[in-house]
Amino acid sequence: LEELQLTFIDPNLIPQILFSCPNLRTLQVTFLGQNQHLLPNISSNHHHHQLERFSFYDPYQKLSIETILLLLLFMPNLRFLLLQCSSRMSFSQLIDAIDRYFDHLEEFQCDIR
Repeated sequence: LEELQLTFIDPNLIPQILFSCPNLRTLQVTFLGQNQHLLPNISSNHHHHQLERFSFYDPYQKLSIETILLLLLFMPNLRFLLLQCSSRMSFSQLIDAIDRYFDHLEEFQCDIR
């Protein structure tokens, strides 16, 4: 499995999907739940996932940007990132965080409210 599009309510499923699908290259997620605490259990298997493209849509703006950034720690090899969400963090802080997380990122698209 190399490409997956999901709609779900629990952000904790994303690390499980990455662990279960080691050949996944593209993941598109639409989040329809409430903000939940994400347990940052980053094992070496997760940390070296080869996911290249991640698109995250939060149409109801329920997940905090801090939780989204925690999720991104599981995807250090991204080349493409699209975020459509809300953020209390300033845009420059968000860009600084993304710049620290990804060495290979080539394209970042966002619709941050």
